[in-house]
Amino acid sequence: MKKIALAVVASSVLAFAASSEITIVGGEAKPLNLNEYDKHITYGVRFGIGLEDALGVDNPFVSHVEIGYDYSREVEYTRKQSNFKGESSLYRLYANAIREFDLTDSIKFYALAGVGYEEFARKVPKRYFVFGQYGAGAKYYFTDYLALKVEVRHGIEIESPNRDNLFYTLGLTYTFAGKNQKEPALQLR
Repeated sequence: MKKIALAVVASSVLAFAASSEITIVGGEAKPLNLNEYDKHITYGVRFGIGLEDALGVDNPFVSHVEIGYDYSREVEYTRKQSNFKGESSLYRLYANAIREFDLTDSIKFYALAGVGYEEFARKVPKRYFVFGQYGAGAKYYFTDYLALKVEVRHGIEIESPNRDNLFYTLGLTYTFAGKNQKEPALQLR
């Protein structure tokens, strides 16, 4: 199921390739409150589509939509209520609405908000979680197509707001149309 979802996301991005970007990220996830699992390394891939360029939509609140997939390997997990302790891989699939702000020709800041789904690979007392997240980041374009991306996100489980994480990530972004190139909008008839 996860492979099918990633294939659908990838093909959707390629359909709007002129206004799309792909980002490879790595970083750390740090639990803040319940501490059911230790801080851990996370890495993943994100696909983004610029709404104005792809669809001709000029929205003052959302300039991009992004779908991401993060993976963490062998996360130490402890559940005090059930005396459970073990290791499991952890998967996160999420969608974000992003608003970018140009600071200079090479530097862009952005804010994001989104929802996601988190799953432990091995059996743990509660295996699936739905979360909301918000955050901020910056992109530094060192060429017209490549940018270094730094981001901080705060993810909060919807069912239990006491379970939340802080994500610090660093990534490399490839923008298909380049940072300042405007492609013609998609004509819908």
